[in-house]
Amino acid sequence: MKNLILGLSILGLFLSSCDKEKESPQKYRVTVTTDGNGVATADPASAKAGDEVTITATPNSNYRFVTWRVTGGDVVIADAASTHATFIMPGEAVSVKAEFEEIRFKVGDYYPDPENAATAEGVVFWLDPSHTVGEGNDAAATHVKILNLDEGMCSWGPLETGTGANSKEDGRVNMTVIKNIVSDYSGYPAFEFCADKGDGWYLPAMNELQYIYCVYARIAPQTWDSVTLPVAEEVSGMPDINSIIADAGGVILQYGYQVSSSEYNISYHRALVFTSGRGSTAGQERNYKTNNGPVRCIKIIEPVAD
Repeated sequence: MKNLILGLSILGLFLSSCDKEKESPQKYRVTVTTDGNGVATADPASAKAGDEVTITATPNSNYRFVTWRVTGGDVVIADAASTHATFIMPGEAVSVKAEFEEIRFKVGDYYPDPENAATAEGVVFWLDPSHTVGEGNDAAATHVKILNLDEGMCSWGPLETGTGANSKEDGRVNMTVIKNIVSDYSGYPAFEFCADKGDGWYLPAMNELQYIYCVYARIAPQTWDSVTLPVAEEVSGMPDINSIIADAGGVILQYGYQVSSSEYNISYHRALVFTSGRGSTAGQERNYKTNNGPVRCIKIIEPVAD
């Protein structure tokens, strides 16, 4: 009997030892947070000591990734400045935080990546003063207007038709007026050309076109009501926007009666004559609505939380 009991005890100890050997090594949780300007994940979300963990960060629109910061656990992140980084899991839980920063653009920068011509959607030509830091050529802003890389040759629309699209400040207002007349902009080629560029693109109003000219001519940003631009000296160090456009594979700004979205009267629209020389004058003219002219589209860029 005693031998039976002893045998059962040994068997129990053996089975208990086997169960322990079958137990999985302990896993520890990986907690990933952000500063609110992007999203971040960990793969895997929990891991054993010695396992490799990959962390990935994706910034919101108009933000860029800066760094990973360890907020808990004894761990070193390889390449902490990369959106795809790794670390070796220690024998404890780990917490990391992805940090981002808002992108500020200068006049002449590409969008969305200021220095990448290959991915450029447009070129910055205007900075919102209320969202700008710095002065002169060092000024940079989060809220900007960009110029499309393409250029069309279109007429404004039909003669003898008053539309009320007469805003000189905001081409979006004029686009809305025309859209309310004909939803697909048919019969208004310059408006249709910009609408076809996609969401957000529009035909610039007269004052917006003047800001484009100021960058083109390398003079201080301004608007004017006279037929001729007031005498303005070239600003040293301003970017050559046509070279920037060309480097991105775009169509450079052309000489001619650049079409604005601003209606002058039933027969004319407001147009701006781009001269061939830098720092010279540009006439604020009017042109027949049925005459073809160079057309450029613009877009407002405002950071929006995703």
